[in-house]
Amino acid sequence: MLNLFKTYKGDNVPKLTKYVYSFTGIGRDAAYTLINLFLMIYLQLTLPESDPQQYKLMIMTIMITMLVIHLWDAVNDPIIGMLIENSRFKLGKYKPWILIGGVLNGLLLMVLFSFRPFGGWGYVIFFIVTYLLWEISFTLNDIGYWGMVPSLTRDPKQRNQITMLMAIAINIGAFTVGGLVPSLYPGRAIQVFRTLSIIIGSVLIFSQLLLVFLCKERDRSEVDSEEIIKVKDIFKVVFQNKPLLVMLGAIVLHYLGGSMFNNLGQNYMHFTFGYAEGGQAFFYFLVGYAVGSIAANFIFGFLVKKYTRAQILRGAFTISAIGNSLLFVIGSTHAFGWLQIPNSIYQWILPVLALIIFTPNGVFYLTLLVQITNTVEYNEWKFGERKEGVVFAARPFAAKISNAITVIVVFLTLTVGGVYDITNKISDYEVLGGLPEGDARRLITEEVQDLAQAAIDGANLGRARFVLILGMALLPLICQTLAYLLVSRKYPIDEKMYDQMVKEIDKRRETAAEEQVGEA
Repeated sequence: MLNLFKTYKGDNVPKLTKYVYSFTGIGRDAAYTLINLFLMIYLQLTLPESDPQQYKLMIMTIMITMLVIHLWDAVNDPIIGMLIENSRFKLGKYKPWILIGGVLNGLLLMVLFSFRPFGGWGYVIFFIVTYLLWEISFTLNDIGYWGMVPSLTRDPKQRNQITMLMAIAINIGAFTVGGLVPSLYPGRAIQVFRTLSIIIGSVLIFSQLLLVFLCKERDRSEVDSEEIIKVKDIFKVVFQNKPLLVMLGAIVLHYLGGSMFNNLGQNYMHFTFGYAEGGQAFFYFLVGYAVGSIAANFIFGFLVKKYTRAQILRGAFTISAIGNSLLFVIGSTHAFGWLQIPNSIYQWILPVLALIIFTPNGVFYLTLLVQITNTVEYNEWKFGERKEGVVFAARPFAAKISNAITVIVVFLTLTVGGVYDITNKISDYEVLGGLPEGDARRLITEEVQDLAQAAIDGANLGRARFVLILGMALLPLICQTLAYLLVSRKYPIDEKMYDQMVKEIDKRRETAAEEQVGEA
């Protein structure tokens, strides 16, 4: 049963490989969600520094460093890809990097949330170094894992099946962690995140070991005949393929707008519903997010049969804009108490708005993916080369750029809203709550929650809530509007042009084939 060094030939993926490979994504995305969704809130609530100015300076230092790391990571992706392409191991082409990256990533995840060997600036340096190592190990694992997808088979049906299974696994991992964690940490953040990191890090390591030991890679001779992506290829194709450049700009804007909900939502829920109760409200919000994102896949399949992509984009943008506008108006008036809605009702209004926003957002994104795929034919039609690998490598590049921008936007939003002034006080209490048992200074969970709530109640909540709603509703609306305008005005490939390109490409291939026959 162990397939450590075994390979297979052809496009028929072994069943064990297909299912084990796909569902190991549960561990990967559970770990990634813990970092992506909760690392910054963990830092806000547990940074060991009482002085408000030093606290803000430390947060700013970490944020700027993370910005640089994300930008480097965007450039680093194709370099790691080249390293993987040129490696020669008995274990395979991808599995060694999945193993090395996965094991290191799981261990570093535990270190990030579990070890607090220093206070003050010593902790900041420790955190930055550990996060940098985590990012490198994640890239090694991520490039190896996703690079293995197209190498498993060239059969579109099997690729689609694997992609669907992976999507299921990703949703299980992401929404399990995203939904459960917010209700667990208030009042005991240090202990909860330490325990979760050990559990999730262990699941990640175990899942990657399962992949390495049970999955087969396709024979190297078949994989190596496929396109190798180089750094210069990405920049060359992106800047000469204008529709691709437009789509990357639209995807950066789309990712940026969508990320604001996750990065600001937890703070908003704590300040609106209470420190202890905010986690439950955030869970309901995520349910609306998840249902909308999943429903978008089915709705999109129905819409493409009846409408053009331009019509789908326009409709999705319009409904999403209405949802964001409603969130902004309701959230703003509620922030200052102008609209008297009991929290017991408001906590159900937010998930409904999330459903209205993220269902069309999902449709919008799926349309963008189709549009970016069509730039492959455009590249072949215009320049004689398909460059599929380069086109698909450009999308994660755009995601990394968006992540870098998100770090700064979130920092500025929380600073302007006075959020750090509040979380600085809460962090003092959470640090005391995280002291070992027997320490006379240690606070119990209920004491931390009560003191944290007192810090929230004593702050200028109207300002904080309003600025957070600006970031959660108005900024996504602006990003989505710019993305829509960019695509609708600058992206030339509609259904008619695409069909014409395909016909011309086929005609060229037929002519080239006839010429080869004539020469023979």
